[in-house]
Amino acid sequence: MRLPIPESLRRTTLWRRRLAACLLALPLAAAAQLADQPDWSESKVPPAPKFDQKRLLPIEVGGRFALDFGIDPQTVVVTPDGVVRYVVVASSSRGALNAFYEGIRCGSAQMKTYARFTDGAWHNAEKPEWEPIKLMSSGHTRAIAVQAVCEGRAPRLTTAEIIDQLRQTRPNESSGGLYGRPL
Repeated sequence: MRLPIPESLRRTTLWRRRLAACLLALPLAAAAQLADQPDWSESKVPPAPKFDQKRLLPIEVGGRFALDFGIDPQTVVVTPDGVVRYVVVASSSRGALNAFYEGIRCGSAQMKTYARFTDGAWHNAEKPEWEPIKLMSSGHTRAIAVQAVCEGRAPRLTTAEIIDQLRQTRPNESSGGLYGRPL
């Protein structure tokens, strides 16, 4: 049954927060079941792509972080196996910079970090493993999944759709009320 939603409510931050909370309400048991599908295998992961700070599209991760997060849109890829890979950059007001080459599996609510960029170079993760996007970890990854990458349990169909979502999400207008709710 679909309930009519007044146009004025659709545009409010409260509505966006409630919608994000609903999208985040994936049962962890179902996510674990999807993660254990024996016929799924990840496609080959290419090396971490180059990124440019000048192209970053901001990600709103909530007020508790002293870092600014953004994704270089030229690094976003939707793979045939349903993984969305991207480079996210974390920077501080003092000029510190770190970047992460990550992947998200919307169907299983999981993420993986393939490499970290520190001290001017990429460092591959030794044994990257899929981990649940869960409470109190990967805050930026949770925000990326909700704001741009996932549409329910599926990734958006194209890189262009993800980039459009990133451009539409404005800091302090997005689903900042995600924290404290399970994914």
